Amino acid sequence: MSVPGAAQLKLVAQKGNQVEQGDQILKHCEDKLIHQMTLGLLAFCRAVTGPPVIPEMVQFYESFVKPLASNMNPLSVTQIAALVADHITDPKAALAFIESQEDVAKDDLQTYLVWKCRRVLQTQKCGDTEKAKEFLDAAAEEIGKSINLDAIVHSYYHQAAAGVYQAIGNPAKFFKSALLYLSYTPITQIPEKARPQFAYEIGVSAIVSADEFNFGELLLQPLMKECLSGSEYAWLWDLLAAFAGGKISDYEKVMAANKAKIDASQDLKAARDSQPSLMRQKITLLSLVDMVFDQPDDHKKTGTFSFDQVAKHCRVGVTDVETMVMRAFAMGLCKGCIDEVEKTCSISWLKPRVLNAAGQEVMRDRLTRWAGQADVLLKELEDLTPELLVS
Repeated sequence: MSVPGAAQLKLVAQKGNQVEQGDQILKHCEDKLIHQMTLGLLAFCRAVTGPPVIPEMVQFYESFVKPLASNMNPLSVTQIAALVADHITDPKAALAFIESQEDVAKDDLQTYLVWKCRRVLQTQKCGDTEKAKEFLDAAAEEIGKSINLDAIVHSYYHQAAAGVYQAIGNPAKFFKSALLYLSYTPITQIPEKARPQFAYEIGVSAIVSADEFNFGELLLQPLMKECLSGSEYAWLWDLLAAFAGGKISDYEKVMAANKAKIDASQDLKAARDSQPSLMRQKITLLSLVDMVFDQPDDHKKTGTFSFDQVAKHCRVGVTDVETMVMRAFAMGLCKGCIDEVEKTCSISWLKPRVLNAAGQEVMRDRLTRWAGQADVLLKELEDLTPELLVS
């Protein structure tokens, strides 16, 4: 049985080193196993994502996918079209291709939302950030009014939002959108060759965002561990780990050992060299959180520390302690009070955060001690019970 567009499929499969997968798609098509063929096409298009690009992808779509589109899930067809657009080197031509797919998408809400989000991303790639932001806001409004949307819709939305906020130059919103994108998107659906750079950009945005302290959750993302740890960006992984743990000594070691790499990053260099240094301020605040969390037994009941203790642990001047603690209160990292007369600060609450292995061990030991103390108290109450009943 001759399948229309089979030659184009084989050509693309050969150029993308996916010959076996291409043959399997053809077999599913010949056997009229449309669902299996659709899943295969999605996996195939993700596997051949450049660089390098394959110019024949558009012809493959027009000759093979489009004739079968009426029998396929429109959401899958729109996703395939989005992946094909990545092989069009001219951004405006790619946008025109995306816009030509509106008829395929408009009859299904979720498919239409995915198409709109992909249009946002391509509009931004054309350099029209203002229009892309307008499209993004409109998509956000529609998504906000919809219920029971598939994860793929949120994935495309947050990918588009991350692209727009990165273009605008808002690292805080880029970081939040990128983190949400990762939470809705399996790592296998992110092009393998694009992963290291994306992980690097997310890591840098977390560091240079003045109000962002959520490093623990970031390090749990499979993308970050796979692409940073043990790679050319291992130094960034170590820097993020120092922030997550609030370890100033680790921070200083990474900064000193990788000065040239940090200088090569415009954003990191600016955050390091700003007056006062944004990076130094953040690691100092996180060091305060680390000190309170790891407080010794003689502080665990009161949570009270002298200015001298805070200054020594956080490596700041004693005169700077009050300002630093007040900033930590203002940032919502902790709650408590400051005694200016006694030169002490009492911390009663810490912002919940993702703990590393060492932090989990501290929490386990603390809960074990608490359970032991509760057992002792229970035993004392049981011993007193007969006396209470008699009296």
